[in-house]
Amino acid sequence: MGGKTVFKRSAVQSNIVAHIAPARPGSGPPLRDINPVVTSFSQLRVVKEAGSTGADVMKKVAGDYSPLSYLQAAICYHLLNPHPGMESNSVIDESYVEVLRSFDLWPFGDIARSLNPLFFRDSLDHPVVVFFTYHRAARETIVKHVHRFNREGYSLKYGSRTWAVHNRSQLSLKRIK
Repeated sequence: MGGKTVFKRSAVQSNIVAHIAPARPGSGPPLRDINPVVTSFSQLRVVKEAGSTGADVMKKVAGDYSPLSYLQAAICYHLLNPHPGMESNSVIDESYVEVLRSFDLWPFGDIARSLNPLFFRDSLDHPVVVFFTYHRAARETIVKHVHRFNREGYSLKYGSRTWAVHNRSQLSLKRIK
């Protein structure tokens, strides 16, 4: 495993003002111009035809191969392929947890691991981005999101797992290594 780069939650926010274009009506799955989404991140650009849908959309994204570009690509992936409950403002870090604790809104107590967004290269030299999101719906949950990119380009495999659940009467933490 390569060196790790730790980020703050502010790093997942888009950092260039852009207006996201609506999906274009037509037959089959809607095609969407990905340019406004991708170009709202400073480290990313579109390298191929702009209309796209589905998992292949990240083949059309390029960047400078920095740790920040992979973090931005992971968030861009979620903006282009909406996942229920996944929004960039639900990503957490240690400072956000401290703010919630100070207002007595953090139900999970002390957690032994860092919740900051993280970039590293795995043992096969694939870039990996891991971050956690906090959701306060019917039950409070922390979800772990893992994005494993191809060695070349920004195509990725994505997986998520509920990491902690707080039902008002009990707390369940899943230790994932």
